[in-house]
Amino acid sequence: MAVSDSDETLRQTTLYWGINPISGAPSSFTTGLTAFIDEWGRTNGSLHEGDQVVFVGGTGLEGEAHNLIFVHEIGE
Repeated sequence: MAVSDSDETLRQTTLYWGINPISGAPSSFTTGLTAFIDEWGRTNGSLHEGDQVVFVGGTGLEGEAHNLIFVHEIGE
């Protein structure tokens, strides 16, 4: 799954095998994003209790850039 506030970026992610762009999702890493992905995955049947989702992100390319990786387990 890929989320972004850029439509161009979402279109580009369709070129990568196994990546599904999701428009309308929160594009910054917050608890709102994990809740959105939980609900989205449960609704379409792609995520189930106990599944793990790995979030990979970054905060820009210049200056004070930071990268992150976060493993989230789908709960009840």
